[in-house]
Amino acid sequence: MSRDYWKPYRPSEYLLWNRERVMHVHRRLGFSAAKIECSQALAAGHESTIDRFLQPVTSGNETIQSGLIRQAIDRNSIRALEAGWIMRMWHAGNPLAEQLCLMWHNHFATSFLKVNDCDAMWNQNQLFRSLGCGRFADLLKAVLLDRAMLVWLDADSNRASHPNENLARELMELFTLGEGNYTEKDVQEAARALTGWRVGDSGVTFNRFEHDGGLKTILGVTAAHDLASLADLLIAQRATAERLAWRICDHFLGTPVPQVAIDQLAKILRELDLHIGKAVAQVVRSERFFSNDVVGQRFRSPVSLVVGGIRELGLHEDTSGKAAVSPQLAASWMEAMGQHLFHPPGVAGWQGGKSWLGSQSMIQRAAFAKSLSEGELTGGNEEHPTAIQLASGQSQLD
Repeated sequence: MSRDYWKPYRPSEYLLWNRERVMHVHRRLGFSAAKIECSQALAAGHESTIDRFLQPVTSGNETIQSGLIRQAIDRNSIRALEAGWIMRMWHAGNPLAEQLCLMWHNHFATSFLKVNDCDAMWNQNQLFRSLGCGRFADLLKAVLLDRAMLVWLDADSNRASHPNENLARELMELFTLGEGNYTEKDVQEAARALTGWRVGDSGVTFNRFEHDGGLKTILGVTAAHDLASLADLLIAQRATAERLAWRICDHFLGTPVPQVAIDQLAKILRELDLHIGKAVAQVVRSERFFSNDVVGQRFRSPVSLVVGGIRELGLHEDTSGKAAVSPQLAASWMEAMGQHLFHPPGVAGWQGGKSWLGSQSMIQRAAFAKSLSEGELTGGNEEHPTAIQLASGQSQLD
């Protein structure tokens, strides 16, 4: 492996462009591929295949997804909202946008259990989708004014007379700097900067009488900091670029990455003004992304196994008389395996890796493969014996 960790990939006798790497691209940048898609990508070559994810030419048919999402919002049904997102994963013309949406859902982890508002949760999801591939500055500032996030981290309790540190702490620890790069005093001062924002029937509003407009010293900088200036200050820190480099590597590579590689990617991010899409492109075009240390070396998440596994078998849509798997059922199986969409386990999100392979999760993975193979997920009228392969040890890796 080159000392330049993000050197572009070129197929060679050691790193062949083969079916294994074709599936690797489709699983990491999208939600897997059926056999015909795999064959087409193999013939098209790696550059054309990656370009198809990075530069999609169609938005896909969203009629069914939109109907499920509207139903979810009208009824405040989180099950329908989960199903709507899964349908997007299966059918949207920009699968990388859905992968990035999933990455940000884990980074800015927010749960319906507290928010209890499908409209707010979907608006946040759409925010990740629309801004998640651009400049991190735009995304971060939007998240700090996002209705679901402000409910989740108690913005209504954060006022000049009685600051609440929840949002300020997670902003520094999880969203930007990471542990060890700020002090308790920085958190307290940042909480003051974030005072005054409220969530009500009219959405998110600012009450200047509840905002602390005094001088605050954050990370050594003294000013009358407010939400915007605080965000700008955090975005300018080297530690934020390093945190984002780690997040991108964690999501798209999964296996441990040397600190020197994180540092190199952080430098690239700073040069790109923290443009996430351009940094992701650098990673997924790299030799490291296609290396033997990464391909097939990560435990599959429930989303990868269930959403991707169903798509690999072509059971995500009605074709040739075969019934599709219900997205609601797919969501239930993912929950049983430990990944409940819109319900991350805490502010730090899902940990991934070996955490996916607890004894209960493995039982559910085997049961899912059996139920799918016996046709129980498609109405029980037709068996799909090849689905049992999803229970194999090899199928637990991507």
